[in-house]
Order: sequence, then C-alpha cells, then structure tokens
Amino acid sequence: MLKRSKQCCFILWLNILQHVVVVVNGGWVDPDTSKTFHSTIPLTSSDDREYQLVFSDEFETDGRSFSDGEDSRWTAIDKNDYTNDALHYYKSENARTTNGVLNITTDFKENQYKAFNEKTKKYYSDTKHVQSAMVQGWNKFCMTGGIVEYSAKLPGQGSIGGFWPALWLLGNLARAT
Repeated sequence: MLKRSKQCCFILWLNILQHVVVVVNGGWVDPDTSKTFHSTIPLTSSDDREYQLVFSDEFETDGRSFSDGEDSRWTAIDKNDYTNDALHYYKSENARTTNGVLNITTDFKENQYKAFNEKTKKYYSDTKHVQSAMVQGWNKFCMTGGIVEYSAKLPGQGSIGGFWPALWLLGNLARAT
C-alpha cells in the first residue's frame, strides 16, 4: 500500500472494470494527484484485481468555498446537527482550503435556528453555541463499490476526550443525517 505524504486529502479508488460509475459534472480525478496514486491493489489476499483511480481531491486551491452551489464536488451545508443531541450547528464558513488541506474549524459562536419538537409537533426558536462544518458529496459522485482511501489529521489527542471528529461514508439514502 502506498503512503501519502499530505496531511489531509480525499482520494477514492474504484475498480472501473466491474462497477458502474455515475459521473456528474465530469473531471473527477484532481490534476494535482500524483500519477503514483492512479492505481492500487486491495489489502486482502483473495482479491488480486488492480483498481484504477476515478475520483480524487487534493484540496490544493487556497480559499475554496463549499457553500451550496459553489463547488462541483462538495457542499458544506448550513444546518442544525440534531443527532445524539449534538451541541453544534453546521455552517459552510467553517470549511475552507488553506496550504493544500481542507480545514474544518470549530468555534464558540451562537446560532439561532428553527427547531422542531417531536412531542408537541411544533416549531420553536433554539440556539446552539458551538459552530463547525460538515462537508458532503451527496448526489454529486456516486459509486457502487471499490476502495476508498483518505488521509486526515484530527484535532486533539487520542487519550483526551471532548472532540468527536468523524469521517463517514454514507450512501445517498443517508441524506437525512
């Protein structure tokens, strides 16, 4: 397995010989991705296929905005994170590229939003005091199988609690998350 030297990037490998790829807006391999990473082999001994790169993003362009409609690959949505009684609100302004990496920042910042009470079935005004970002590629790039590789530097120390950074792979049916 090849090791990547960058601190944060997203790279996706897919066996194009056996799977169908739906491409929207074309050009899914980032020209900044080294040719060294245009193919890979699985780590399992039972699979001897070579996989070809069909999607990569090196995040090399400084100041990229991921607000809705501004990026062909990713969208950072503005929404309340209601899962697990989360304390933060997602804002697109907290996702930017600098020095060749995607930076997602967390700030103490008030956000008022319209919430829904499941018991009373009524809307009410609520406030969250922590702001971060969620970047998604929903309905922009679809795959049916393959190998996904990414490199990420997460905040904090593994032995100290308090942060819950995550990198999730969710299908299109997970849109409500």
